[in-house]
Amino acid sequence: RTQLYVAKLMATDGTFPQLDTVKQLGLPDPKITDQMKGIMNDLGISLVNWEQYSDWYEKKYGKPVHANAIADMTNKVIAMRKNGERLDTLPEEVSHFIIYAMKDIPWVKSLISRVEETPEWLEHSAAYTRYYNGDMDLVRLEVLGKILAKGLINEGQALTPKWRRYIMELWDRFLALFNS
Repeated sequence: RTQLYVAKLMATDGTFPQLDTVKQLGLPDPKITDQMKGIMNDLGISLVNWEQYSDWYEKKYGKPVHANAIADMTNKVIAMRKNGERLDTLPEEVSHFIIYAMKDIPWVKSLISRVEETPEWLEHSAAYTRYYNGDMDLVRLEVLGKILAKGLINEGQALTPKWRRYIMELWDRFLALFNS
């Protein structure tokens, strides 16, 4: 098994939160949840208790977590609010790990630079720009995570054809990391 190592983000606390932005999706799908947990297992990512994690986070960083869920790159954990999970919650958090692990690959860098062309950018960028205090690199990673999550949920059917191709290729390249 190929080990993926993710480093702490320089500009933040190493987390990617799921904020309540424009759309609310339906309830989680057990099949998708199981698939995401399989990916998490392969990557060595743990699902942790929200209350314990948010208490730890607030003590460490001196501020509460204002999110439905959070992907903590530094500690390789995902925490989700018990009653806040939606269809896209776990896929989005897993997507952040995938994208963050691949963010320095030139092809992925080009995707990150083009994320502002998407409807998802229009939908989510304002909220995340405020959350990340204007750090647009982090906003781009966040929005790309949302796009990949859509691809994981429904094979990209909700994406434009161009971005569906990009996400399918991103997924294929991610899987290739384990087959090399």
